[in-house]
Amino acid sequence: MRTILCVFFVLNLSIALKGQSLRGVNLNKYKYIVIDDVSGVHPGETRRFAVKNLAIAGYKIVNLSEPLKTYDDYPNDLTVNKNLALYLSVNSKLYGCFEVEIRLFDYKNREVYKNSGSSCGLLSNAVKNAIRSLSQYNYKFDERQVNTVESEVNIPKADRPNQWTGNGSGFFIDGNGFIATNSHVVYDAKEIEVEFVRNGVKEKYPAIIMRADKINDLAILKIEANEFMPFKSLPYNFKTEIMDLGAEVFTLGYPMALFHMGTDIKYTNGTISSKTGFQGSISEYQISVPIQPGNSGGPLFDADGSIVGLTSAGFNRSLDITENVNYAIKSVYLKTLIDIACPNVVLPRDTTISNKNLTEKLRILSEYVVLVKIR
Repeated sequence: MRTILCVFFVLNLSIALKGQSLRGVNLNKYKYIVIDDVSGVHPGETRRFAVKNLAIAGYKIVNLSEPLKTYDDYPNDLTVNKNLALYLSVNSKLYGCFEVEIRLFDYKNREVYKNSGSSCGLLSNAVKNAIRSLSQYNYKFDERQVNTVESEVNIPKADRPNQWTGNGSGFFIDGNGFIATNSHVVYDAKEIEVEFVRNGVKEKYPAIIMRADKINDLAILKIEANEFMPFKSLPYNFKTEIMDLGAEVFTLGYPMALFHMGTDIKYTNGTISSKTGFQGSISEYQISVPIQPGNSGGPLFDADGSIVGLTSAGFNRSLDITENVNYAIKSVYLKTLIDIACPNVVLPRDTTISNKNLTEKLRILSEYVVLVKIR
């Protein structure tokens, strides 16, 4: 639910302002700005100056930490609809002068805006210069413009089967119960259950978060159940080479599984449309594979059945300016997280499936793709 906004301080005698224009960015559809994370030099002062200046500009700030704490917990309407907020994370650095770079993200870690400001005098001036465009924006929240949640499915309470509040997809990266998914799928979850079909029998187990990478929207889960029987091996290959433009890819997942579309696994296919993702992000592919709410965290396979990424998000459909623009996180970024967080995980390297036809590939691979449920 939270995303990263970074504020860096670098010293200069002159005041520098650089970054994106707010032209085309509609801040009026966001009710809150969440101060997500503050680190680096003088984090307390950085937080205080950011909260103070944004509040003066008329923004409603969700700051759960001192100084200038504004809430003890997230507002109820924000927990229901995460699209009500933009998220700010601050990292301050000092090299003689202060430089502050701010980056605003929506709850799916998509960058909305970034800017920077510097001061060789006061930290407060660097913060003020960095957020000047936000302060001068004619902000007035308009609830009619608010978007609904896209990436994972949040279901009205009356319609929640067994009271699960949302779902995404995931897949096994190790036979001992390690599973990859998106961090936004499981963020703030108090309980996680994974469900999959093995040899025609549906299995369900509780899972915990081993490690999450909010910046790259990745998470590693681990099944926590004595009755879970590990897989002897995983019959596919984990491939980290960058895919070619136009390469055929497909995904398996559980879109809208708890509400409209049911819990049978779904297959969609397409191609690599671009080697970079949203706003040129090098950590993502743009893909033509149709992605629906609940597909988040599912595996992206190449034509040989090797894992090459994780499906993550679609372009904001409410803008009505794009068609079938979707994104997947490259597998090499997942491998980096695995190497750091779970060094004992042995990634699958079986390429036997490449010789099978598509129908047979899907039958085999489906047993290792999981439905991730949260509440």
